[in-house]
Amino acid sequence: MSSDRYEIKGKIGQGGVGAVYRAYDMQLNRDVAIKRVLPDGGFQTSDEATVHLLKEATSLSSIQHPHIVTVYDSGVDEDGPYVVMELLDGRTLDEMVERSVLTVEDFKEMALQSQEALIAAQDLNLVHRDLKPSNVMVTWLPSGRFQVKIVDFGLAKFSPKPSLQTIDHGDSVFGSIFFMAPEQFERTELDQRTDMYAMGCVYYYCLTGCYPFDGETAAEVMEAHLEHRVVPVKEHRPDVPNWINDWIMWHMNRDMDHRPENARAALESFLLNDQARSAAPNQPGAPISAPAPSRPKLNMDGGPSKDTGTAPQPIAPPRGNMPSVHTSAQAAVSKLTGSQPLAPSVRKTTGPVDETPRPTAPVALKPAAGTTPVPGISPGTGTQPVAPNPATGPNSLTGPNPLTGRTGTLTGLQPTKKGLGSGAKVVIAAVIGMLIIAAAIATLNQIKTNKSSGRLKDLVTLASGGRSEPIPVTREDVELMLGSVKSLQDNARRDALYQALFLAEATDGTNVDQMIAETAYAESTPVEIRKKLLNTVLRLRGKPEQMKGVINFINNAKTGDLAAAGARATESMAQDSDLPALLEVVKSTPYPAVRQAVEKSINKLVERSERKKVLSADLVNAYRTAQSEEYKNATLRMLGPIGGGAIERLIREALESRDDKEVLSGIAAVRNFPNDDVFPLLMNRLSIEDDQFIKDKAFEAALAFMRDNRERDESDTISMWRQIFNEAQSESEKLKAIKAIAPVKAPWVFEFLMPLMESQHGETVNERARKARRYVENRLAE
Repeated sequence: MSSDRYEIKGKIGQGGVGAVYRAYDMQLNRDVAIKRVLPDGGFQTSDEATVHLLKEATSLSSIQHPHIVTVYDSGVDEDGPYVVMELLDGRTLDEMVERSVLTVEDFKEMALQSQEALIAAQDLNLVHRDLKPSNVMVTWLPSGRFQVKIVDFGLAKFSPKPSLQTIDHGDSVFGSIFFMAPEQFERTELDQRTDMYAMGCVYYYCLTGCYPFDGETAAEVMEAHLEHRVVPVKEHRPDVPNWINDWIMWHMNRDMDHRPENARAALESFLLNDQARSAAPNQPGAPISAPAPSRPKLNMDGGPSKDTGTAPQPIAPPRGNMPSVHTSAQAAVSKLTGSQPLAPSVRKTTGPVDETPRPTAPVALKPAAGTTPVPGISPGTGTQPVAPNPATGPNSLTGPNPLTGRTGTLTGLQPTKKGLGSGAKVVIAAVIGMLIIAAAIATLNQIKTNKSSGRLKDLVTLASGGRSEPIPVTREDVELMLGSVKSLQDNARRDALYQALFLAEATDGTNVDQMIAETAYAESTPVEIRKKLLNTVLRLRGKPEQMKGVINFINNAKTGDLAAAGARATESMAQDSDLPALLEVVKSTPYPAVRQAVEKSINKLVERSERKKVLSADLVNAYRTAQSEEYKNATLRMLGPIGGGAIERLIREALESRDDKEVLSGIAAVRNFPNDDVFPLLMNRLSIEDDQFIKDKAFEAALAFMRDNRERDESDTISMWRQIFNEAQSESEKLKAIKAIAPVKAPWVFEFLMPLMESQHGETVNERARKARRYVENRLAE
């Protein structure tokens, strides 16, 4: 690797076989990640390590996809093989789940993005073979929308035909046993369905926080996979819709033939079920397997759209490519007939679809009832009349038609040389005038449409380049953006509009925040747009004058997710005077998500306030006078970050309580306490606790307490870790303790890891402790 091009900044992380470093590409002026194989990474020779890492580079460089990490460069130098790739700033899914399992809405978005990534890999016959939460990274776009990226294709293999599982020199199976398909343990042939099984296990873990196939030892985990011992998602998460439960369990079928054939089939089913249940959320039924109907697109090109007389058609992929699973053709509907649109056609597409518009037949224009037809124009046809038979009446006359000048037989007209009558002239003049006005209106509307499209394009461009400066806008601009964001289906451009709204600064005195808020409050705005405007745009803009309206919205919202979005918006706009109103929301809301969001807002408020003592006194008073246990426990959780002797006494009372909810609130308060004074209280409760759920929460709080970068003497730090490891009795607790202490760069860490490498602690704990020891050794050697 050329030292003239890449400047190493430091190590980002380390896995079983490789380490990743942050670096700066001085040639292209960008941050990158560089991956190298560890000297003890499980390879017998340096040649084997080189082949392994460069094979990963080959796998990744074959894919250019927004949800798969991008490879920039690779090679071999004096230190061995290396791969230069996109630097990702985010969290892995397992880190996300450690904090909290995913909401149903976030899960849906994560599932869509990950399946899109798998489609791209599978189109190249690439099987990842090591999908697990730590290989799925979550990053955030400037707009606040998260983006999923699949990483670490180190075990990936191009497999147009089934292949066998990779075996290393120790005859052990690479990858995580919690997410591996049964055929990987049996060492039978693998294909795309192997990745579908693993991704199903990842989805299960994200929603439940549990491994679908678990056991005390590695052998028990393998046995659970092979015997298919798994509890359905619904038993852990009753709030998860039945169809999502069934869709995930479909991925994890023991028999490969009973899983989704590939990611394209899985995503197609997901989209249809989601749309069907959104349209009729209370309708039970089996999953649907037909493709989804088309979604409208916004013309962003600034040019006029051509009226073909048919309904809009989705843009088909280039010939020879697989059709998009997001769209299918819709039946053409004439706009002139006044008939209702036909239902979207639901049909399975297997190749490119001929989307050429078909012209519709002319439609008769009939006069309104009770009106007199214009002479010479046949009512009901809209076309030139056909000359009748002269024998049909005594007044028939062959001669020039006074309206057209054409020779024909007119019936019911007397010969005349006076030309048009005054009434006919009035009618014709009126018709011509109306046509001129209609044409003028159409022209003006087209000009306005072109101008709006051009302006919208400019706003999207301004917001798409990582801009942080305000964007000058007028009221018309804000109306255009808010109207477009409700109809736009392109997620990237919609996110750019959210960013533009966040940066918008009016030049004409328009109250931008009020316009955004009114759109968010309106029931006519789609729910997902309302949530984004609240918990992303308004929250980031953080204008205190919107607080009253947001509080009112929270109290009157018809659903918990909308109320929670409003609650999150208060995080940056709340002021000291808003504390009573926020506490009232905590007291009265029936939604736990709202209570949690408002608690966070209050913590942020106290943290930035210059009147901390006054606010903490108000919170203590709320705790003392609380009429319900729920509200009392919530106020105690909010008191934790404030600290001080009075709060410490309240936490002691809670941890010594016999009420489980109060104990849990005391544990939560300890977790955010600003110093170590309450740590002994937590460990004392942990040592006497019998309830496993409370014990787990206390243990996790102790680990979180130690992960915070608090200033303390080394002797105190060692003493506190010793208390934690003494309380780590189960395998799960030992594994969590190992993971928490491994990042500590200090020689004394070996004191806690070495005993866990002994056989009596179990194979999984032994292996994890050995890996942690190697990790600490490498860090100390840097």
